[in-house]
Amino acid sequence: MYTAILSVDYGAAQPAYAAESRKLVLDITPPTGTVQISPSPVAPSSAGVSTPVSIQIDARSSYAKIDSWSVDILDPSGGLFTSFDGKWPAGAITWDGRSLNGALVQPAKDYVVLVKIRDEYGNTGTVRGAVSVADLAVASERSAATAKGSGFSPKAQEQKKVMDFALAVGNRDAVVSWKVAIAHATLGVQKTFSGDRASLAGPLSWDGTNGAGALAPEGSYTAILSLDYGRSFKPVTVSSAPFVLDVTPPTGTLGLDPALFSPGRRRRIGQHDPDGPGELRYSPDRQLVPRHPRPWAERVQELRRQVAGEQDSLGRQVHDR
Repeated sequence: MYTAILSVDYGAAQPAYAAESRKLVLDITPPTGTVQISPSPVAPSSAGVSTPVSIQIDARSSYAKIDSWSVDILDPSGGLFTSFDGKWPAGAITWDGRSLNGALVQPAKDYVVLVKIRDEYGNTGTVRGAVSVADLAVASERSAATAKGSGFSPKAQEQKKVMDFALAVGNRDAVVSWKVAIAHATLGVQKTFSGDRASLAGPLSWDGTNGAGALAPEGSYTAILSLDYGRSFKPVTVSSAPFVLDVTPPTGTLGLDPALFSPGRRRRIGQHDPDGPGELRYSPDRQLVPRHPRPWAERVQELRRQVAGEQDSLGRQVHDR
């Protein structure tokens, strides 16, 4: 505390004069205080937070009266998220978890609460606190993506030309959106399907084409199901077992044994000839088919003609007897 004393000396003209002011305060110390935040952590919700956050400020100053206060809530990157202010005393401040423009708090993040307290002389003290936002809950029901087969070919003649998928979606009523990515083992995502909760009811099939409508590269694939539950549950991602996209037809070669047949040198069909190019046997429909491949296409045609002639000769002999 201070006082101002005025002294006046008039010399011989009149008695000296002295006066003292009332007590004065020199205050260079900013106010101090505390901030109480409840609840923390707080659960996120579709409206912001599940329970409004209560912020209470307590402030004091050694000499001056508290004049006003302000509260800035900063986002995880340090930017201003929302703010409050008013004259002292400050009542309980209630925050709904929204920003100045209506954005919602992010799950599993901390928001700094910066409180400024000003006294009547302009000194400003700062108090810090934090609001912790809890993470989203884990979905209580399991989800799965299942490929209905080990592989397929869009060029198949008899088998199915598409791959069907069974999607088991847990907590279906809480789904906001979904996505299925068809991913090659080394080349990444080739086709994507997506939609909202209503479109989950239909079946899902892939015809082997990529996002541009061209035939996707053959190889091993998986189907990756991603589910967005908004602010009800944490996002879910599950993958199917690998399956094969096959677009290349099989290849092979043909070989025969014995190399030659003639009426004078009879051999049983399928008998091994060490000098021959391979083996030839009858199929159930009486056609000659190769056992071991030998690249002698011309010999194959010659042998077919000789075998046919031998069969005709044997038939005539049996008829004559």
